[in-house]
Amino acid sequence: LSKVVKAMTKPAPASVNNLQIQSQENTIAVRWQYDIDQDTSGYQIKRRWQKQGWHLLTELPADVMQFIDSDLMAGASVEYQVTVLDNDKLTSEPKISSPTMSLVSLKLLKPTDGLLRKVELNWEKSPHIDAVHIFRANEQQEWVRIA
Repeated sequence: LSKVVKAMTKPAPASVNNLQIQSQENTIAVRWQYDIDQDTSGYQIKRRWQKQGWHLLTELPADVMQFIDSDLMAGASVEYQVTVLDNDKLTSEPKISSPTMSLVSLKLLKPTDGLLRKVELNWEKSPHIDAVHIFRANEQQEWVRIA
């Protein structure tokens, strides 16, 4: 016969409350509420674009209940996940935000030199844009991809 061993465990932390997302032109604010106790060590923030895989963004201390995301993708759907961590690294069930659209836009810079037969487009580099497709349409015509 083996020796009987008893083990006591503690419950995992509760999930955050009132998870809110506020999308602005160049940032998304992620805010939540939580009843902090002496065992709460912080929060883990994850993000996913277009329903793809979750990526860890940061871990925050227990007294910080917001995260401002400025590393955004133009015109894409994004979700955030907030998980509570305790001092023993036990985690709560993650709370997932509703999907929201990033309001970052691709800013086109068109020179105004008076040339009617030439349009030169330039844009600011964005870390999440792999390709740019250019379309053209005249009045009451369908859009046609030209590049």
